[in-house]
Amino acid sequence: FLGYKKIGSYGRKISEEVPIHDDALALTPAESSADEYKDLISLGESGQVEFKATFRLDLKTNRRNKDLVRPVVKTVAGFMNTQGGLLFIGVGDDGEIGGIERELDGQSNADRDRFVLSVFQSISDSIGAEFCEYVNLEFVDIDGRAVCVARVKPSAAPAWIKDESAETFYIRAGNASRPLSSRPAHDYIVRRFS
Repeated sequence: FLGYKKIGSYGRKISEEVPIHDDALALTPAESSADEYKDLISLGESGQVEFKATFRLDLKTNRRNKDLVRPVVKTVAGFMNTQGGLLFIGVGDDGEIGGIERELDGQSNADRDRFVLSVFQSISDSIGAEFCEYVNLEFVDIDGRAVCVARVKPSAAPAWIKDESAETFYIRAGNASRPLSSRPAHDYIVRRFS
């Protein structure tokens, strides 16, 4: 399977070379162009596309807020537990491309490297280091703004989010990541991962 992937209710051509999800796909830096991503963003969020304005920067206070990391990790886990997908960091819920420049400490490659390390550390801390292999991050310039694209592959094992006192299992349901209570989570896991 190459080239076309059903995303939500839309059939969209993403790239001739890099499908969104394929069990045989080894994640490498995506070859999708900025125009292809912009077209995809214009369709809005779906079961396999999610937007987050920032990773951990509170745009109102202009300060880092660790509570903003959880929705990003929830989305990643939800993608892993279902069909995979694309998470655009630097794009608002309305599809407005705000970029992540304010979130980067500067504009150098080292600043982007620190950003990538922070994202992977959050995935490792919340889901587990063994799940980082299912995520590839890339930066793309869309309308003069830097956007981080997380290409998430479906995982081979259930991805639980660890909290201080519990673990929560998320799936993608429509254009949102939803938690499942214990019985539905068990039934889903048996169907999906057996």
